Parts: sequence; C-alpha cells; structure tokens
Amino acid sequence: MFFDQDFYWIETGVAIIFLFFMFLNWEQIRRVFKQPVVWLLSLVTFLYLITALFAENQLLAYQQFFRWLMATQFFILVLLIKEYRRMQDFLWYSILLMGTWTAVFGWLAAYKLTDFKDAFLGYRISSVFQYPNTYAVILAAVLIAVLIRSTGKKKAFIFDSFTAYLLLITLIFTYSRGAWLVFALVWFVGLLFLRFKQQILYIFHSLLIGLTSILTLTILNVTIKESNYFKGFLILITGSLVVGIIYSLISMIINKAEILNSTRSANRFIFPIIIFVVMIIGVSSITSPQVIEKLPDQLQKRISDINLETRSVVERNNFVTDATTMIKDRPFFGAGGGAWKEQFERYQSYPYISRQAHNFYYQLTVEIGIVGLILFLGLLLLILLSIIKARKSMNDEEYNRVLAFGFMVGLILVHSYIDFNMSYAYVLVLVMILLGLLTYPLNFQFKWDKAVSYTVLVLIVIMSLTSTVMASRFIYADRVVKKIVNIPISEAEVLIAKAINANPYETKYRFEKINLYLQVYEKTKNNKVKQRILAEALKINAMKQKNPTVMLQLSQVFAKIGFLGNSLDVLDVGIKNGPWRWQLYEQDIIYSFNLAKYYKQQNNQDKFEKMISRIYDRYNEVVNRREYLDQQVPVLQYKGYKPSLTMRLFVGQTKVVEGKYKEGLEMLLPLTKVKDARIKRDSLAWSAYIYQKMGNLDKANKLIQQGKDLGVDKIIKGIYSDWEN
Repeated sequence: MFFDQDFYWIETGVAIIFLFFMFLNWEQIRRVFKQPVVWLLSLVTFLYLITALFAENQLLAYQQFFRWLMATQFFILVLLIKEYRRMQDFLWYSILLMGTWTAVFGWLAAYKLTDFKDAFLGYRISSVFQYPNTYAVILAAVLIAVLIRSTGKKKAFIFDSFTAYLLLITLIFTYSRGAWLVFALVWFVGLLFLRFKQQILYIFHSLLIGLTSILTLTILNVTIKESNYFKGFLILITGSLVVGIIYSLISMIINKAEILNSTRSANRFIFPIIIFVVMIIGVSSITSPQVIEKLPDQLQKRISDINLETRSVVERNNFVTDATTMIKDRPFFGAGGGAWKEQFERYQSYPYISRQAHNFYYQLTVEIGIVGLILFLGLLLLILLSIIKARKSMNDEEYNRVLAFGFMVGLILVHSYIDFNMSYAYVLVLVMILLGLLTYPLNFQFKWDKAVSYTVLVLIVIMSLTSTVMASRFIYADRVVKKIVNIPISEAEVLIAKAINANPYETKYRFEKINLYLQVYEKTKNNKVKQRILAEALKINAMKQKNPTVMLQLSQVFAKIGFLGNSLDVLDVGIKNGPWRWQLYEQDIIYSFNLAKYYKQQNNQDKFEKMISRIYDRYNEVVNRREYLDQQVPVLQYKGYKPSLTMRLFVGQTKVVEGKYKEGLEMLLPLTKVKDARIKRDSLAWSAYIYQKMGNLDKANKLIQQGKDLGVDKIIKGIYSDWEN
C-alpha cells in the first residue's frame, strides 16, 4: 500500500529518465523553470529533504522525500511533453484504461478468479489499491471525467461512455460512503460549469448509468455470493454495451439539435435548480426504511450508518484534534515526512490504531509545517489563476478537457480531506500529472526571476541525484539482507553490516544483527557475544527513533541478556511516546516483578519496594485509562482496551509476595478458569501456594491436582525456591 523496495526502483528510474530528458530539452526546461508553480512545488519537495535531516524516523522521512520528488519530476515532465501532438489524449486514455482495468481486476477478485491480497476486502471491492476508500475515489474521479468528456462534440470521447457503467457499479461495490458523498457533491458542482446542451447530456448519461446500476445491483450481489462469475461478467459486459450504445446514439442526436444551442447564461441554471430539489427529495427517499430494505444487506448497512456519530467519523475528528496538537509543537516546518506514523501514539487522545491521519492537509502540515501547507495551497491557487487567465483563448474541446481534468483532480483533493489517498505514491503522482495538464504559463516578471528559476533548476537536479544515490543504496541494502538465508552466522554478520552501512536508518537491520548474536549467545552464553548485543542495543537506543514499537523490541533485547534496568528505562521512553500501548505496560510489569525478585534475594528492601510500587503504578495507569474510556460515548469506549490477563496475573503474584494473600486470591482465582494454558498454570500454582501458606491444604491440593497436566507442582517448587530461600 505504501512505500517499499519497488518504489525505490521506480523512483530511481523516473529520476534517470527525468535527468536525461532535461538535458535533451534544455531550452524547454529553461522555459518550464520560469513558472512559479514549479518553484512552489520544488520548495515543498525541498522542505521534505531538509526536515528529513532532523526527523525522528529518518527512513520514513527520506521515503516521503523520494515520493514528493518523484511527483515533482512527473509534474515537470508533463509540462514538457503535454504540448506534443496527441499527448494529452494519450494521457487521458492511459488514465481511463487504468480505471477500467482496475475495475475488471476488482471483479475478478470478487469472484475469486485471482489471488491478490485485500483486492476484495470482506464484501468491498478494493482492487489493486487494497483499500476500498481510496480505490473508490479513483473510480469516482475517472467517472466524473468520463461524464464531462463525453459531453463534448468529439466523437472519440462519446465512446468513453462504454466504461461509465462499469466504473459506477464498481464504485457502488466499494461501499465507500465518503466517496459516494463527495462524488455527488462534485457531480452537482460540475453541472454548473456546463452549457445547456452539455447539461442535458451530462444528466442523461448519469441517469442512464444510474438506472442500469439499480437494475443490476441486487443480481450482481447474488452472483458474488454464489461466485457465479459467468453471469456476473455477462451482466457487466451487457450493461456497458447497452449504456455505451444508447448514450452514443442520443449524444449524436442531441449534438445535431440546433434548438438546444442556447447561449443564454440563465438557461444553465435551470437544471441545477431542478437537480438540487430532486437531490434533496432523493436523499430523503433513499434513507427511508421502505427503500433501504429493498437494497442488498451490505448496502443497507452502509447507507443507514451515514451519520456524524459513527466510529469512522468520530475517530477522524480525533485524528484532526491530535494532528492539531502535533502541529502546535512544530508549527512552521513540521516534524518531517512520516511524522504522523512515527509520533501519533504520543499525542493520541484515544487508543485508536491509525498509521495515517486520514486527512492529507493536516498530515502535510504535521510533516512540513504551515509553510509547506501554504506552498502547496499556493501551487493550487496559481494553477487556478493560470486557467482563469487562459479561459478566453480556449476552444470548446480544450475547455471540456480542462473541466474533466479539473473536476477529476478536484474530487481527489476534496476527498483527501477525509482520507489518506495522497499517502499512495500512485495517487500523489496521478494528482501531479493532472495538475501539470491543467497548468498554463503564468510568468512573473521581477528583478531576480532568472536567478530564482536557475536556482530552482539546480536544486531539482541536486535533489534528483541525491535521491538516486540514496535509493540505490537502500535497494542494495534490501538485496543484501535477502541473502541471509541458511548461511553461517559469520557470513551473515558481514552481510548485515553492509546493509546497515548502506541504510543506517533502518532499525530492522540492526535488530536482525542482534538476533544473529542472540542465536549464538543462547547456545554458548559467551560474554563477548553478550557485549556485542549490548553494544548494538545501545546504538539503537542512541538513535532519534523513539516510537513504542522500537522501544518494546529494544526492552526485550536488554531483558534477554539480563539488563532489566535498561529494559525499564527503555520502557519509560516507550510509554512516554505511546501512553495507550498496553503491551508496554505489560512488559514493564513483568520486568519489574523479575527485578523485585532479584532485589528480594539480595535483601535490598528499598529497591524491592520500589519495584513493587512501580508494578502497581503501571497497572493502575491502565485501569484508570479503562475507566476514562468507560465514561465516553459508546463509539469511543474501545472495549478491547483493558488490563491483559498477564498484567492481572503478575499483579496478583505481587500481592502474594507482599503477603496480601486474600487480595492475591481475588485476582488469581478468576484466572484459573481461562483458556490460556500458561496463565491458567501460573494462576493455579500461585493460588495453591497461597492456600498452603494459609494452612488450607485441601484447597491447595485440589488446585494442584487440577493443574497436574500443566506442571503446576514444578511452578510451586519454583515459587518457594525464588521467594523463600
């Protein structure tokens, strides 16, 4: 879904092509770099590079820099090539082919004719995008462009209507409520920009594909449940052909009707007013129980859930609130690419799990600050101004193209306010290609304009060369690591060292190196190997990256070599950066208990009591957070967040070693009935130990007998050995 090795290859290839094309078209390049839009987009990319130097997770930051640089390179390339004959038509049909093919692929996945991870997610089509909401907005964007382009006089664009039904029915089966609503909004606004005759075609085309979708919706839903792909594809193909043929014929008739060539501006508001009233009535009708109950089950659920109190809506509001807090900490230049993914747990107000802010504009501001957001919005504003300035010189066909591409990119950008579409490198590049196609010359004459244009040009070249070198090193590192399979540890150590040298920002490689050493240490208990593990762990601890996942892994490494004090220090940092991550508290309680045992054996009462107090503090923090959630509205209660069985076990054990036997039994006895074998065994053993200490041998023996097959008797011997010798 996001950024992996494949994108390193793509970015490197694009950079090489870009640099090669620059030197072949030097005169054109000089003209392109006089455009202020290029300056602004280049500065956005430059901000990603600069902030990467100071980001906590530099790997994520550089990856985001690579993405934006690639998008910038595509934008500039489009400015260079779009005036070539037929180039704009070629780009349009490439986009249309993408929308059509991914729709077909989505249906193949729905009928289980292809195996692609999450292409059919539950009951929702997500195709190659693996996320239904983003795929829905791509379909909606292509569909709105088809509806607008097919209102033109050019016959080739009329035949685009053969794809319209497929795009709409696939959009419906993504079950993306946000995309549906944004599509309806953009569809209505698009109507206002069309002439009277075009409005007729636009509305007729929409009604035609809408009616066809309604008639086939229930049948297609049944074919998916029954995996009847033959009938399903027969319906899809027939529907596409019927829509295409009918619209093509009607379009030709209407285009020849001179009576409809009204130029009165007032006429173009007749249909929007009528449609507005119809839409209000339609929304009221479609949400009525009588209509909803006739729809497929999944569609009923998605429509009935459209309100401002669903978890999806409430959580997105929380993302915005938490993102605002993050922005306040670094308002001007942000915290670097990937900052939300790296730091959201530090700021989150509830225990949600979301590696994306689900709002492109807030996430952009988190990453490169208010300055970066202003630059991006300035880019959009300049492109809009260039279109307005060029409007008078546009012929009908060019105006139709601008409307189609404009509403296509506008739909994606509007929907990106409620989802993370732009986190996909593909979507980001698609947006930049469309913006490039919409850009018209808008030169600003001032004293230093040449100096600025040459400076930006040099900057882009330097960034392209830098990214090519870095991405190549990252590719090399990944290739080296993949060779570490069934080879001697000495050879593996050399390879992993090369990988770390090529990509020092990837903590995964460093943990891989530690795991190699741990394999040797667990067999030999060699002190030199132990010191190597410690040295590597300390290197990770010294890195800027402090996210809870890394801290949890690091604490486990320290624990495996006996440095429990270091484990607790690392967990302190982890909890500070992820106060809702219950796994950190669980690990902290376990290590604190083991340290308490050590201090008890060393007769160090002060430190023993300190560890006991730490256990209760950590446990109570989780309990207090659970109580806080219980006071929230139902969608924010997160019922899964609660003290784990392991926490309860170790707190119960802590009560016992303090001599609080009754309190210990209250916590431990309920755990003797759980399914988890380890929890059941230990709770039986400690409960039996309590009864033995209290002199109730019958109950103790009964529990021992109950856990005989689990090895409870051995655990009890260990308790006596650890805590009473």
